[in-house]
Amino acid sequence: MEEETRKLTAPAVIKKLLSIMLAFVMLCSITAGVDLSAYAGGDAVLSTYKNFKYYDSDNRNVIICGYDGKDDKIAIPSKINNKTVVGIEWDYENSNLVSVTIPSTIKTISTFHGCNKLSEIKVDKNNKVFDSRNNCNGVIETRTNTLIVGCKNTIIPNGVTGIDDFAFYGCIGLKSIIIPNSVTRIGNQAFYSCTNLTNITMPNSVTSIGADAFENTGYYNNKSNWENGVLYIGKYLVASNENTVPNRVTIKNGTVLVADWAFYGCYSLESIIIPSSVTSIGNDVFLYCESLNSIKYNGTITQWKQINVGSENDELQNLPINCTDGKLCLSHSWNSGKVTKAATCTAAGTKTYTCTKCKATKKETIKATGHTYKTTVTQATTSKNGSSVTKCTKCGTVSKKSTIAYPKTVTLSATSYTYDGKAKKPTVTVKDNAGKTIAASNYTLAYSNNTNVGTATVKVTFKGNYSGSISKTFKINPKNTSISGVSALYKGFTVKYAKQAAQTTGYQVQYSTSSNFSGAKTVTVNKNTTAVKNVTGLTAKKKYYVRIRTYKTVGKTNYYSAWSGAKNVTTSSYPTSIALSSTSYTYDGKVKKPSVTVKHGSTKIASKYYTVSYSSGRKNVGTYTVTIKFKKPYSGTVKKTFKINPKNTSISGLTAQSKAFTVKLKKYTTQTTGYQIQYSTSSNFSNAKTVTIKNTTTSKKVTGLTGNKKYYVRIRTYKTVGKTNYYSGWSGAKTITTKK
Repeated sequence: MEEETRKLTAPAVIKKLLSIMLAFVMLCSITAGVDLSAYAGGDAVLSTYKNFKYYDSDNRNVIICGYDGKDDKIAIPSKINNKTVVGIEWDYENSNLVSVTIPSTIKTISTFHGCNKLSEIKVDKNNKVFDSRNNCNGVIETRTNTLIVGCKNTIIPNGVTGIDDFAFYGCIGLKSIIIPNSVTRIGNQAFYSCTNLTNITMPNSVTSIGADAFENTGYYNNKSNWENGVLYIGKYLVASNENTVPNRVTIKNGTVLVADWAFYGCYSLESIIIPSSVTSIGNDVFLYCESLNSIKYNGTITQWKQINVGSENDELQNLPINCTDGKLCLSHSWNSGKVTKAATCTAAGTKTYTCTKCKATKKETIKATGHTYKTTVTQATTSKNGSSVTKCTKCGTVSKKSTIAYPKTVTLSATSYTYDGKAKKPTVTVKDNAGKTIAASNYTLAYSNNTNVGTATVKVTFKGNYSGSISKTFKINPKNTSISGVSALYKGFTVKYAKQAAQTTGYQVQYSTSSNFSGAKTVTVNKNTTAVKNVTGLTAKKKYYVRIRTYKTVGKTNYYSAWSGAKNVTTSSYPTSIALSSTSYTYDGKVKKPSVTVKHGSTKIASKYYTVSYSSGRKNVGTYTVTIKFKKPYSGTVKKTFKINPKNTSISGLTAQSKAFTVKLKKYTTQTTGYQIQYSTSSNFSNAKTVTIKNTTTSKKVTGLTGNKKYYVRIRTYKTVGKTNYYSGWSGAKTITTKK
């Protein structure tokens, strides 16, 4: 057997490793669609059901992976413990197994490796994925018409288009196989290690034979089937022997297909002649043929281009194919090329490449480079326009030119504020000399001295397309005040106003005989602690309009608030400080005559400048008038009044009762109409209530109170004169706690 006598060279070892890897990959593809992660990782728990080995692929499905019973004929169950059997992964050898029946639930199947006696395979006719049509003793994928599992008695039905990878792998019982004309593809290692397979009938329909498809078969191991280190099956070249293949190989005429990996690792192979009958060359045919330097094809270039060449055939790409009508580069080896016409900004150029293998040339259009524009900005200053010019750096073409108008006006949203202790930041609007607003992104703002009274500054510093800076000022004035009252003086007036100390130096009082303050005069109060001002030296009996404002001195500059609202006053023709020695008396049956004092400012006016007269009576409870009539140099008459109130009384006793109390009082009837009793739960008589009684009563019961509550009680007398009540002072308070 030629394989057994081969020397295992490095490529042969590599080929064996690749075969193992290929087997693994193909096994994974056969079981695609089944979750093997847990099983492959060693986490799956194998269980046994009637001698079947299985594991759970998920919470609803199971996978059968072997059978260790003694029966030689088995039927794969469709259910195990109410879970559906969906796959077969035969990982256990069973030399006794002869027949297998596959249920309709199976969706994935791998080969029955190690089942050397297996001669019958049946698939349930209701299976939607697989079938065993025509009692073929094999498993066919229905959708693709691909035989995926075979056994020693398999008869491949006509209509099958493919024999899958590993379909008969290791089937030592298989001795003969007839492949029907419908088959176009034979997969990798499809008949690998079928050591008793000596009779192979190949159709003319096959267009693809995978790697090692017939390796280690009886046919492969028969030396008489080899020709000069090359193995043919009919019109198909399926393998070569790297140890016996000559340096120069001529594939025999009539060969139509060269299988995948056919000359794999043939180090000594230097040249090969391919007949024009070849229509397909598989994948990796000349891999590791490192001495190969000549390929001749006994056909035309046009014929070669019609050959179906598989992938990873770098040797065919790297060497020229010597055809009968010339050389053909499947993959030119172009040099780095030479620019034969330079491209400009607007016109395309040309670059020419030469193949280092066949000297063929090709031309490539170099796109026009296009303009490379650069924009140069000349900043606008605060007095001169700038510009923006976009120009090609290669050819000088100007694509855009524009003027940057300089900042002409800077406007603040407010130029005057009233001090409130907060920083002031008026908004800024900048317009250029074309009247367009310049965006705020083109400048920064810096505010200074913008909290206290004074002149604040905002500095506009330009950036981007602009340079320089412009400063604008605005004022913060002191907070204004208001007039709380204006009263007449002899030939003058007194003005009272609200004190304003914060950020204020003093006040200005302005007065005029005109409501629009024409011809007004101003008096300055240079202290901010004063809240009253007398203005004298005016005309008597004259109406004056008065207003006030605050001011703050900063450096040598005064800052003023707005004027207050105006009030008016008419000056007096006599001294206005007139006082009675008393304006309130308590009735005692005697006539009352208060004395009169007249002052002008702090100077007392002698009585010779006025006369005093009193209204009649002045003994009983009521209001009385004192008339002061002035003499030259003064004029006018002033009337003053004073009161005589009733004599007060007192509480003589308090008696507690249920939710009530009784007041006893000292009776007093002279110049008295009655009494008022006042009570409260508070000692300061807040929310007090008042009860009125006649002067003939000496006691009063007060009801509707809260039980067990302390009350404060007091009393006073009153006298009604006309429509006016006159009251004595309140008595001292007494306390009483009511009963429940």
